[in-house]
Amino acid sequence: MNLSIAVLLFLDFGFRAFGFSHLSPLKFIAQKTVTHFQLGYKATNEAPKKFAATVGFFVVGIFVLSLFLEYFLFASIMGGFLLLFASLESFFGICVGCVIYQQLTRFRWFNSF
Repeated sequence: MNLSIAVLLFLDFGFRAFGFSHLSPLKFIAQKTVTHFQLGYKATNEAPKKFAATVGFFVVGIFVLSLFLEYFLFASIMGGFLLLFASLESFFGICVGCVIYQQLTRFRWFNSF
């Protein structure tokens, strides 16, 4: 994978995870796509999505670092996980980070994110 694309993903996850989602280029593209194709708005709870973005931020950070250090096997494994989780969200509407968040709050391991 191109390092610049990985850095773009890292920044995008960072924007969404730390309260600057209005700066997220991928969120902007998604909003324009929904508007253009008139797909409709689907309200979701923001806390699980923010948690998932934070987890994604750290996973992509590890991915970028492993690419930069030329640990390509490890980077491929991390990239595979990212692709798997993105595919689950895209095709089946399953947000793995959101499921983890729900389980953590169910067992009260932390109050809120």
